[in-house]
Amino acid sequence: MTDRPQNFSNHRAIPPTAFIVVVLILAANVVVTGVYAVRAPSLGSVWGVLAALAIVVGLVLARVLVQRMQDRIIRLEMHVRLERVLPAELRSEIPKLKLSQLVGLRFANDAELPALTTRALREGLTSEQIKREVKDWQADWLRV
Repeated sequence: MTDRPQNFSNHRAIPPTAFIVVVLILAANVVVTGVYAVRAPSLGSVWGVLAALAIVVGLVLARVLVQRMQDRIIRLEMHVRLERVLPAELRSEIPKLKLSQLVGLRFANDAELPALTTRALREGLTSEQIKREVKDWQADWLRV
C-alpha cells in the first residue's frame, strides 16, 4: 500500500479528511436546523432536524459497523494464523485470547508470535502493551 514502514507510532488508521469534513458539516446542519426549528416551529422544521440527525447517525453507524466487520475478519485471520504458527500445546489456549489481544498480536511476525501470545495469555497484556512489544512490525495499511 505504501513504501514507508509501519510501526507503533504510525499504525493507527485515521478516517479520511473527507469523512471528517462531511461529519462536521452534517453536525453543523443538525445545529442550524435545530435553531430554525426552535425559532419557527413547524412540522417541516422538526422533520428537517430529524432528517439531519438520521443522516449523522447513519454515517457514524456505517463506520462503526465497518470496524466491527473488520474486527471479525481479524479474529478469523488470527485464529487461522495462530493455529498454523503456535506449538500444539499452546493451540488450545487460542480461544482464551480477547479480540483486543488478537488485534495487537496481528502486527507481530510469525517468529515472535508464540512468545508474545504466551505473554499475552499469562500476563493479560492489553492490545497497546502487545503492540509495544512487537519487534518486527508486520504492516497493515488496509485498516479502516
